[in-house]
Amino acid sequence: MAFSSDLLRTPMLWDGAMGTELAATQGLSDSTSAEALNLTAPDAVRSVHLAYVAAGADILQTNTYQATRVALMPQGLDVDAVNRAAVGHARAVSANASRQVWVAGSIGPLGEKRYIFDILSDQQMEEVYAEQILVLAEAGVDLLVAETMGDYREVIAATRAARAVAPQIPLVVQLEVFDGQTLGGRIDLATVVKQIEAIGVDAIGANCRVGPEMMQRTARRLLELTELPISLQPNAGTIGIDYTGRMHTFGQPEDFASFAQWALSRGVTLIGSCCHSTPRHTMAMRAALDRAKDIEVLPRPQRSRSRLERRLKRGEFVICVEIDPPSDDEYQRNPGVLQHKIDGARYLEQRHHVDVITIADHTMGKPWLDPFPFAEVIRPHLRKADLLLHYSCRNKAETDITGNFASYKLYGYNNILIITGDPPADPTEECFFRFSSIKLLKRISEDHPDHFFLGCAFDHTRGLHRGEAGLEGEVRRLEKKVAAGARLALTQPIFLDRIDQLYEKSKHLPIPILPGIMPIFSLQHAETVSQFGGIVIPEYVKERLASAGTSRAAKTRVAVEIAGEVAQRAKELGFPGIYLISSFNRFDVIAGTLKYVNEPQPVLALGD
Repeated sequence: MAFSSDLLRTPMLWDGAMGTELAATQGLSDSTSAEALNLTAPDAVRSVHLAYVAAGADILQTNTYQATRVALMPQGLDVDAVNRAAVGHARAVSANASRQVWVAGSIGPLGEKRYIFDILSDQQMEEVYAEQILVLAEAGVDLLVAETMGDYREVIAATRAARAVAPQIPLVVQLEVFDGQTLGGRIDLATVVKQIEAIGVDAIGANCRVGPEMMQRTARRLLELTELPISLQPNAGTIGIDYTGRMHTFGQPEDFASFAQWALSRGVTLIGSCCHSTPRHTMAMRAALDRAKDIEVLPRPQRSRSRLERRLKRGEFVICVEIDPPSDDEYQRNPGVLQHKIDGARYLEQRHHVDVITIADHTMGKPWLDPFPFAEVIRPHLRKADLLLHYSCRNKAETDITGNFASYKLYGYNNILIITGDPPADPTEECFFRFSSIKLLKRISEDHPDHFFLGCAFDHTRGLHRGEAGLEGEVRRLEKKVAAGARLALTQPIFLDRIDQLYEKSKHLPIPILPGIMPIFSLQHAETVSQFGGIVIPEYVKERLASAGTSRAAKTRVAVEIAGEVAQRAKELGFPGIYLISSFNRFDVIAGTLKYVNEPQPVLALGD
């Protein structure tokens, strides 16, 4: 029976790690690679294959992960000899198995070894891969798997080489993804999937870098992006570094049983494990695959541009917290403030289940770190929370806008809140506005129709002196933003005196609206934020703050109560989420406010 691409849609089990298994028994070093053992210790290689077949693997991957000339020539090894021997070992084991076991030719990244050969061009990388793939094909592999691919150029080179040299052999491409959204932390998965589908690939997946729990994020994204079969091979666990700098792998073999069941229920058909896994991990997944016919497969999710968009589509109550980048003055006074903000984001996500961290852009034109690099600093520390970047039209020329959004697209930032922006606080400082938020929303929607999930500001308090007419005017402006491409709105801070009216006036709009909630800590704080455009602090808030006296603890308690009551009312009314604004890096206050969302509290009547 010959292997065909149709089999990739049938649940099958990959084997597990080869390199780390050989390292445990053969004592690999910098001068002795796992691939060299194909020639020097063939029994050790076959022993690993035998163990995985005994554990229930349907597909064996050849011991050729680093078997290109780039990796082998410095060791004095021959590409043809190493790859043929590796296929022979796997084929010998599969031929003696009591059931059908397939052999996949493993193709790994070139990585830093390629720099030994100077800078390789795209064509040269393709030639390097083609040389290995030709030997694997001639030696008789059933399918090819390009794995742990974290460099876009190498992904494309390996895929092109496979299609040019062995177009008849089914090809699986597994990417290296650690954030669920991008290739190697840089290029959006949607771009990569589109490119390799166009070249020709039979299944797409991910392996390495993360453990089974975090691999689910990548799986969800891939299931949205392609109709092809999906392949997943997480590490034995996600690698983490503790505060002392020590590295730990989090995860147990038993985790793979539930992972396999989860993956099968989502329609993933190729399942396995990667670094530091053992036959025990494979055995844990075997039982789930044996029950595959009894597992209900959910339909593939509709494509969405971000985790935030998916949550809103599912009707989840979304909690969004704003964390401002540090200003230059703030950083100069306290260089530790950056880590404090990172810790705050992690604390809110992991302890209080915040869904989105949103990063503001230069309130009142004051200089601080740009949202983009600040997001890059925070992103590696988040597990499930999404990021929403604010983008101001202030002082943005055509070249700025084109370059900024190209960067967002390349780096996989899908959620962008477009605002016109405040003029500088210093009236003597010059600025310009070539675009309004409405004009820029339309422009980005037209230029990038399938990539960005665009948000906008709902400045409901502008024109407050005009009463209901003023609010209706702002609703009409929001309607124009929706027509221009906005799919989400975040409001200026709102309080109990206005939130019911806001809901009634805006509930007809076809986009989710997250009311802004800002804890106010003192009368002085109220006075300061009132200087920001569109923020009005009602009298009842000032009265309750005044009643707290001078005690910091008492004022903090009142700030939490006022913000919590608004958050609670927003959820009661039916708003799809809330947008919390964390002043003074008081993440404890944000946490206190969220208790009102999860555990409703008695609310004081206005004027009490």
